[in-house]
Amino acid sequence: MHDESKPPTFDRPFPALTPAQRLYFEVNGYVIIENALSADEVAALKSPLYCLRDELIALDDPGVDGPRPVSQYMPRLLSH
Repeated sequence: MHDESKPPTFDRPFPALTPAQRLYFEVNGYVIIENALSADEVAALKSPLYCLRDELIALDDPGVDGPRPVSQYMPRLLSH
């Protein structure tokens, strides 16, 4: 049963960003989290990302029809 006098909590799958990391993210739009992925996870992501990069480079003019939505590519990346 939830105690109404306390705010709800949840288990975070990773530590919260430090104030410095949050500022960096706000300024630059990204932050690097060292060792967030294992070497195996990085290796598993590299192949589909390189394939996607090669497909995008091979397009005659990727801007003719406007940018392609990320949703077009994410399922393929996530399936790896």
